[in-house]
Amino acid sequence: EVNVQAVLNYYPSERGIFLHSEVEIITPPASDSLYTVVYLIEDSIVGKQKMPDNTSNYDYVHREVMRGTIGSNWTGRELTDSELDNGKYYFNYSYKLPAQYDASNMHLLIYVRDAVTEEIYQVIKKKIE
Repeated sequence: EVNVQAVLNYYPSERGIFLHSEVEIITPPASDSLYTVVYLIEDSIVGKQKMPDNTSNYDYVHREVMRGTIGSNWTGRELTDSELDNGKYYFNYSYKLPAQYDASNMHLLIYVRDAVTEEIYQVIKKKIE
């Protein structure tokens, strides 16, 4: 129903992330409350995990750990006429990756959601490299 495209530029010396995203509505949704959301995700970390048998595994690999949002809160940025240009919505984000994160173990998850139905229309992943 929507097409999401994005280009991510990462500048290691400054730890700067610049994300340029484009959203195109292919099939008009039932509601007019669409938002684009960008999450900062850590690919994997090793840490303590309580197991089903009540023991603790200190070497458990946790995957896809959400570390925050970029450019808004979890609800995202609304697709409004001010971002509309020739039938597409354009969003630009800049973000400084916090020092505690290894850029090679991170990615951005970008998606479009309907705020009325909470349906997710399209999701893409951009590796930080």
